[in-house]
Amino acid sequence: GHGAVTSPQTQRGYTAFVHTKLSRVIGASGIHTGTMSFGKMEGDASDKNIGFMLQDDVADGPYYRQEWEGMKQTTPIISGGMNALRLPAFFENLGHSNVILTAGGGAFGHKDGPKQGAISCAQGEESWKLWKAGTYGDVSLSDGVVEYAKTHEELKGAFLTFQKDADQIYPGWKEKLGYTGESSVQAASFNWQKKDLAAAFVGASKARTASSVTRRALDQSSRYADLSLTEEDLIKNGQHVLVAYIMKPKAGYDYLATAAHFAAESSTGTNVNVCTTDDFTKTVDALVYYIDPENEEMKIAYPTALFDRNITDGRAMMCSVLTLSIGNNQGMGDVDYGKIYDIYFPPQYLRLFDGPSCCVIDMWRILGRGTVGGGLVVGTIIKPKLGLQPKPFGQACYGFWQGGDFIKNDEPQGNQTFCQMNECIPEVVKAMRAAQEETGQGKLFSANITADDPNEMIARAKYILNQMGPMAENCAFLVDGYVAGGTAVTVARRNFPKQFLHYHRAGHGAVTSPQTQRGYTAFVHTKLSRVIGASGIHTGTMSFGKMEGDA
Repeated sequence: GHGAVTSPQTQRGYTAFVHTKLSRVIGASGIHTGTMSFGKMEGDASDKNIGFMLQDDVADGPYYRQEWEGMKQTTPIISGGMNALRLPAFFENLGHSNVILTAGGGAFGHKDGPKQGAISCAQGEESWKLWKAGTYGDVSLSDGVVEYAKTHEELKGAFLTFQKDADQIYPGWKEKLGYTGESSVQAASFNWQKKDLAAAFVGASKARTASSVTRRALDQSSRYADLSLTEEDLIKNGQHVLVAYIMKPKAGYDYLATAAHFAAESSTGTNVNVCTTDDFTKTVDALVYYIDPENEEMKIAYPTALFDRNITDGRAMMCSVLTLSIGNNQGMGDVDYGKIYDIYFPPQYLRLFDGPSCCVIDMWRILGRGTVGGGLVVGTIIKPKLGLQPKPFGQACYGFWQGGDFIKNDEPQGNQTFCQMNECIPEVVKAMRAAQEETGQGKLFSANITADDPNEMIARAKYILNQMGPMAENCAFLVDGYVAGGTAVTVARRNFPKQFLHYHRAGHGAVTSPQTQRGYTAFVHTKLSRVIGASGIHTGTMSFGKMEGDA
């Protein structure tokens, strides 16, 4: 899903270079870096600088030179349409092959099966190394790889399987390898366990011709689209999560074919047919059920069985929903943009999510306003957002609580060295106690417990509750739900269900802004927050304040 922010087409957030650089800082051993224009995903050959930044001890970025001072490397993981034929040029561009390859279609799409697919990828590296060493004389890289393939059946099989790639990367390969069959996107036959040939060499028996159904399946619209499905029936059956997108294909791509590829990448498929697909697999395909190319509208039905479930309690998880509905499809090479505009959860599946445990009614009760029509909760954010030490912070709280109800940490406030939590929270407690005694009214404080580590979040929350003592119900927990992710929200929701869960959405505009054509809208973002259990979420000011928005 990173493409919703990092795509060159998106002008907010941060770049893929920054994203991967941060991954090394926070401790990733490896990260998917795309394929630097050599695979099916968005990218450019200059993305090799990402690899240098991840692996070198000193590396130049577009603005800064970074010295890593011995910090271990983060290994680039390349995936996304890679197969043996694409690897040699990739290695030549990068300058080495010290990376991890995860080839899905490149292995399971090979005409002879995954074993031969895996071997062919290793041979792709070896052919590049031999060419680099001058084994084949003064010839081009493509000629060197073809020469290697003459004596290595697995790589030769990759030529027969991925013929479109072969035609583009290795001009004249058919004559050089003695191939007389027809060109195709991919080998038509996948009876790899029986070792059936998918193409014919001179002197070999001719392979059977692919059926018209198989040929249509290669563009995937016959499998991953069913425009006869109606939304009314899908909702009535209650077995699908429905997602509505604004989607535009890249120039030259058919709308339905691109939509079907979008659904395939978001569920059971990839950009090629794979040998392991069986009849059951097809029962959980995501299906395009509506398109309006003129208005760039597309709707996809995702079987609920696709989504991951907890092994501890069988509950649903939002990260799985987003991984499929807004995952790889955000970086597909044939998609100009795709953005979620609405999502529907069937009741039986919706019940598997937490939902909120508290809401504004609980605040009203603490403030002494009953449970119906309690009205506006008057709150503030301590300003300046950073720079106050514990005593001035506590004094600011006391001053506001003389007339107001609710104070929240601003999203960056937490445990800075000049205002550590174990010194600041006692000042807040002192101010709350004094304000309640003097006004005779309840007061509320939302403490930021956001952290990278769930254990740190829990430790912060427990410390705060311990300090609050008998006023614990007056304390909400703030979580930066966009930057820390839904996992952080769930950590707070499940460990502290009696506290109001305050979802701060700082950073969301990188995805939700109307100026951004990827990701999802602010409407979808807030809808998801309710599903995963936020008691309250920042919704902007609907054009009446300083933030983006509309009435």
